Amino acid sequence: MIEKRYVDFVLFVVLFCVFSWFAFVAYDGLDIQFLAFTSGDELPQFKQLNHILNGFLNLDLEEMFRFEFYNYGYIYYLLNVLVTAPFNLYEKYEWAIYAPRLLNAFFTILNLWMVYKISNLYLSSRISLWIVIFCLCLPGFWEFGYVFKPDTFQAFFVLLSVYYLCLDSLKFKKKLLLGNSQFRYGNRGC
Repeated sequence: MIEKRYVDFVLFVVLFCVFSWFAFVAYDGLDIQFLAFTSGDELPQFKQLNHILNGFLNLDLEEMFRFEFYNYGYIYYLLNVLVTAPFNLYEKYEWAIYAPRLLNAFFTILNLWMVYKISNLYLSSRISLWIVIFCLCLPGFWEFGYVFKPDTFQAFFVLLSVYYLCLDSLKFKKKLLLGNSQFRYGNRGC
């Protein structure tokens, strides 16, 4: 029991350090003039968030629900609009650019936590921690961990679905329904 608490403490320290690094790296390139040069879709997505927010402010259904990136899903955009709305309303555009990056960094950390939880169902705490450290060694993790894209958001719900399905272990009970409903969010982000 003491070993599991120690491993959990180490895991949370590692996750906090990774999130702090993402927060530091995501702070680069917050000027709107240079946003088009930072990463591919970030400027159009920033404009989409403003478009959806204006739809809510003007109570215009067409502006609320019509956006270009349908394959990303509406819930992803709605969550980002909720995070960026205070900054856009007060015209703090640097923070409106920074907030979705932090939200994606948060979902990246949740993905690591879900990998730990899933592997901890079948393996010891130490081996599960090593699996998380292995995931930290992957270059794609560091490249896309804080970028304003729905990949980490959708991956979290897929991992949550896998976790619930592993808890159900083919008994077809309540966990199966939870797993299937979470898979819907992870599959289409809607």
